[in-house]
Amino acid sequence: MKSWIASALVCLLALATAAHANNTVSFGNIEFDGTIGTVEVLWATDDVILAGIQFELSGASITEVGGGLLATYDWSVAYTEEMVLGYAFGIGTYIPPQPEPTVLLEIEFEAVDGAELSFQNVIFADNLAEQVELDATDTIIIDACQGDLDGDGTTNVNDLLA
Repeated sequence: MKSWIASALVCLLALATAAHANNTVSFGNIEFDGTIGTVEVLWATDDVILAGIQFELSGASITEVGGGLLATYDWSVAYTEEMVLGYAFGIGTYIPPQPEPTVLLEIEFEAVDGAELSFQNVIFADNLAEQVELDATDTIIIDACQGDLDGDGTTNVNDLLA
């Protein structure tokens, strides 16, 4: 009976480790004027060496992609109005683990006020060309009314009057 319990505990531990989503893709800072905006895509992982990414952005039309870790590590990046594809050319350009959420890239987009941005059909690959299990469930509703309407660096009564 002891070996059955030990085996069950090992299996449960393996499942808990596999289910733990320490690899996350999420949205960071966003700026939006009612039509055009930018949003950061953040990446966090404790152990994945990243070699390739692909995802669709739902809720907006992509107009430009750049910056972040993809630029730092000199990745090739291609995009359409709906999809982003990025990959490393070799070992020296792989992205090392990022324990804290770090800007992977920044997306410029066009959308309507109140649209919901989300990730769809997300595929990230590690340095062994294996798909990475990750959490890409973050969504945000874009809103042109961001608070500091007069651009003075604070949200106050003047913004309310504006």
